[in-house]
Amino acid sequence: MIAQRMPTETNDAVNLIVSLLVRYPEIASVRSNPADETIRLTFAFTTAFASDQARRITGEVVDYLEAFHDVSRSAPTVLGTSCDVDQGASFLHVDRDLKTITKDEISMVVSLLAERFGALLVTNPVPEESSDEDVSEQEEMVNVAIDSMRDNGAQKSLVGFREERRVLIYFTKAAKKKKAAKK
Repeated sequence: MIAQRMPTETNDAVNLIVSLLVRYPEIASVRSNPADETIRLTFAFTTAFASDQARRITGEVVDYLEAFHDVSRSAPTVLGTSCDVDQGASFLHVDRDLKTITKDEISMVVSLLAERFGALLVTNPVPEESSDEDVSEQEEMVNVAIDSMRDNGAQKSLVGFREERRVLIYFTKAAKKKKAAKK
């Protein structure tokens, strides 16, 4: 039997998702959307936010991201947040374009949410044998994976999440690119 290899662009997308989920245990899931060249980071909370609280949180994250981009003199083409509230849980989604997202930006969002919400932010347990050297290696992997995604442009939409200390990756149906508006 001949084993089929995944195309390089798919490997790059998988590497990015795994790198982000391993490096940032606060991120509940990562979804790559090649049709619009975006990535969605989802954070889970152990409480159901009231609608006004959800609006404040999404607005605060956008404010922080806009300030980050003002300081770094970058102009994201996609920067959005949304919040889904369910019984006893909330999910904050951060949507960003792959062309301008950086590891530092992701770290800032993770730090903001961890500091602001503490134990309410669902966090995967860090392995006991983890060291500072592991963290720097993980950060380098995130940088390499982001650069690879920018250079190669994935064709398949993927979603990755954690389940019982494992990272699971699934292919999803990619949304078709929006047709140009008729003049």
